[in-house]
This record gives sequence, C-alpha cells and structure tokens, in this order.
Amino acid sequence: MNDATGHDGARYVFRATEDEGMAFRRFLIRKQKRFFRRSLTTGIPLLSLAALMIPMGVAYGRGWLSISALYFAELGFVAGYLGLLIGMVSTSRYLYRDLFRHTRSAQVEFDCTFRDTGLVVKKGTLESTMTWDAISDVQNEGPITAFFYDPTQGFFIPARLFGDAAARSSFAAWASERVRATQPTSLEEPVTGRASARPIDSRR
Repeated sequence: MNDATGHDGARYVFRATEDEGMAFRRFLIRKQKRFFRRSLTTGIPLLSLAALMIPMGVAYGRGWLSISALYFAELGFVAGYLGLLIGMVSTSRYLYRDLFRHTRSAQVEFDCTFRDTGLVVKKGTLESTMTWDAISDVQNEGPITAFFYDPTQGFFIPARLFGDAAARSSFAAWASERVRATQPTSLEEPVTGRASARPIDSRR
C-alpha cells in the first residue's frame, strides 16, 4: 500500500471484499441506466395492462362483470407487477453476492501500480498494462475508488487502503486529471488507449 501525496509510482495490493464488489456493481448499474430502453420497461407493462383491461371493460359494458371485479382485476395486475419487480431486485442482490464469492475477483490478489504515464493492474496471474486513455472515467464514492474502461468493465481501489479521506481524495483527483487530459477533444474522435493483458510469468 502506498499513501504518498505524489501518486506517480503509487502501488496498492489487496483482496476485494464482498461489500466492495457490490459497491462496484452498483456503480456499473448506475452507468448502464442510460442504455435502458424505457420504451420497453414502461411500454410492455402498459400493453399488458391494456390487454387485460380492454376485454374486461367490454365484459363489464355487456353486464358480464361487476365494477368491483373490474377494479380488483386492475389492482391485482398492479400488485402482481410490483411484486415481480421487488422479487427480481431482491433475488438479483443475493445472486450477485453469491456469484461474487465464486469469482476470481474474490479469490485472487489485486496489485495495482499507477504512474503519470499509465497503470498496471495485476489480478492473480493476469497482468494488464495500459495508458491513461484506456480509462474512460474515475468515480470516488462509498467504499471504493472505481476506474472504468467502459460502462461494463473496470476495477477499483478500496478506500481502506488510504490513510485518510484527504489522501484518498488527492489520489482520485490526480487520477481523474490524467484521464481528462487524455480524453478526445471531440465526440467524433475515438479513444485509442493502448492496453495489453498477459499472464504473469511465475518464474520472475
């Protein structure tokens, strides 16, 4: 662990905890929200409700159903849909916690070295070397400082590795500045960060 104010050469070695892994997952979900198709998440339930209520409305108009039956059908649909959402959210939390315990991220040691020119991330026997333009964003919040390659991938440094909040904020600001310095000046210009991954030679 390196807690220097000059962050060139800073090195952080750690094993990720379950809470830190879940915090990173929440970051990923937040970054991916803008890609959700609201036309589907909202439109499908509305179409399903319409498919239920239109024939029931016709049945009510012909005297085949009472108004109370119509209301209860509508209430039942809404309650069922909300129950489904709550069940999916609750299940996914337990699912991702269980998955994390069985991933390499929970079982191997991370060894991350940061320099002014780039960074090296070692995850068990896999070593990735990259320049700063391979990083798209840095977020410093909760128990981790997260580094994102894109909205689906990245890694993090636990807050517990820093001596205090000031050291952590200083590191995050330093890293963010290097990422901003390599961002394209135009949205039309692609990011061409150099990154490579290779197994670590155990003979070294």
